[in-house]
Amino acid sequence: MAGIRNERDVERSLLLHLEEGTARLGFVVLFVAVLTPIITAYTKEFLLAWLQTTSPCAACLTVFEPGAWISIRWTAGLLMATMLATPLMAWNIRAFVRPALLPLEARRFTVGLMVFVGVVVGVSVTTAMFLAPWLFQSAVQSAEAASLTQALDAASLARITLALMWVLSLTSGALVLTLAAGMVGLLDEGNITSWRWKVNLPLTLILISTTWMTTTGIRWPMALVVLGVLEIGMLPFSKRPVRTCPEVLDSDGARRRLMLVECACDGALAFGDRKPPHPFVHHACANLCGSLKEREIVVERAKDLRLTDVIVAGCTTEPCPVGFGEALGSVGCNLRGLDLRRVEFVRTDSTSRSARQQRDLWIAGVLEPWSEEQMMLRVRAAMDEMPEATTFLHDPINLSGRTYALPLHAPMSMVQTALEREGQ
Repeated sequence: MAGIRNERDVERSLLLHLEEGTARLGFVVLFVAVLTPIITAYTKEFLLAWLQTTSPCAACLTVFEPGAWISIRWTAGLLMATMLATPLMAWNIRAFVRPALLPLEARRFTVGLMVFVGVVVGVSVTTAMFLAPWLFQSAVQSAEAASLTQALDAASLARITLALMWVLSLTSGALVLTLAAGMVGLLDEGNITSWRWKVNLPLTLILISTTWMTTTGIRWPMALVVLGVLEIGMLPFSKRPVRTCPEVLDSDGARRRLMLVECACDGALAFGDRKPPHPFVHHACANLCGSLKEREIVVERAKDLRLTDVIVAGCTTEPCPVGFGEALGSVGCNLRGLDLRRVEFVRTDSTSRSARQQRDLWIAGVLEPWSEEQMMLRVRAAMDEMPEATTFLHDPINLSGRTYALPLHAPMSMVQTALEREGQ
């Protein structure tokens, strides 16, 4: 989602971002540039052994021009240096994008990057050592069956092998990332089209443009095959429903999705996994105003579940940093507090049934997004579930041995309604 703010964000100009990216890229390029000549000087024996392994006909293997052999050696040196530099590239990429990521996004990005690099290197090596020789052997057998004269160009074998390594490794890496994204819930029917435009199409265009000379005559069938493979990877997730949470209609008819965050600051309101009544999503934390990590987790859940309201049970949210509210606002979510600091169980054993009932009654008195009439019905329903002897908190009303405490903003008409019902 574009425009998401993070409390870690530091206001920097575009020029500073470009300078940092250029510096990191330059360091990697310098590393590869220094390593390539060193490796190239020792690639002669390796290339000869590889060509003998790859070529199915050693007697008919030729090099038509001196420059071709030099090109093969330097290309092989560059490829090996690039593979050795992949950990350095991955580290710089992660370090560059990490400040803009939330905690779960950072973990997913790190794991995805490691998997992508591993798949690309693994497929490249497998293609060079096993797949390419098998393909060339099959081609020679077909030529022998057709009684064709065989004359294999070493430079052509190397170029075709490099093209195969490039196409198969990138396609395999993108396919694995697509499957991984689907399995962790990042792909559904709401964003599958966006994934096609942001991943599948750019990858296909990159493959076509970088192998334009090598894949003459097969570039467009290759593009269709790549798109088909990636589409097959997305197929299991194309009909998955959009991940969201229970919705309620507010007084204006708009859909609202709410999450109750119970903050157990200094041991207060430690309800743990005891969830509040429907339709709230529940989240518990230990120190929301003092822990940046916990606030980032709340923002991330608000983004993933497309929440419209986050209600902090415990205080008015005034102790929370201003950046926390701005971060939630950037994902389209409102922040407000449910002040329970004057509740009698705020520093007591909150695992008791009475404490949970008091909490649920207080939650039932939340006015927004419900209308006043709906709020009254919710409080009355919560009161009906109370035991006969219940002692409650703040400004109670006594009804024949049952003591209730209504929310501070509850209208007096609710008290009168409760008294009338008790009288019946």
